[in-house]
Amino acid sequence: ATSPLWTLLINARLHKEKIQPTMWLGIALSLSGIGLIIAGSGKKLAFGGHELVGDLICVAASIFWAFNTNMQKPLLKRYSPLHLAALSVAVGAVGLTVVAIPGSITTQWTSLGWSVWLAVLVSGGLSIGIANVFWSNGVQQLGPGKTAPFSNLIPVIAFLLSYFVLNE
Repeated sequence: ATSPLWTLLINARLHKEKIQPTMWLGIALSLSGIGLIIAGSGKKLAFGGHELVGDLICVAASIFWAFNTNMQKPLLKRYSPLHLAALSVAVGAVGLTVVAIPGSITTQWTSLGWSVWLAVLVSGGLSIGIANVFWSNGVQQLGPGKTAPFSNLIPVIAFLLSYFVLNE
């Protein structure tokens, strides 16, 4: 949820774009929302221990996503969002494949039903591919700083879909 903040900061540094007061307000609201979610979880807020490693991984992932968003800007002057998304998905697939090798050795592939393969295709190929095209189009049309806050809609949309579609 902090990726819009990192995206704005990196955008200001790399692309020399000024951060407008309304953007700071949006970041403050977003970070306040994160604070409310943490406070409302009923769990004790703790720093250090095993949680710190997971927190640092999440922050690093957020910063890497912000770099990804900002590095798309110059590339989208030469390539279409579709081409850039295809390249991003291909590079990501190679990295994920390398990480998955140990687990794939012990997997009983013949025991996986068609529904598992369909879920992999839909969630991996279609949704990630299509989402990357939309994201790259947003970066091309709006710029990294104005596109990044839309990532905070993901949990909101997931909540609404799970509530209304899955009755969760």
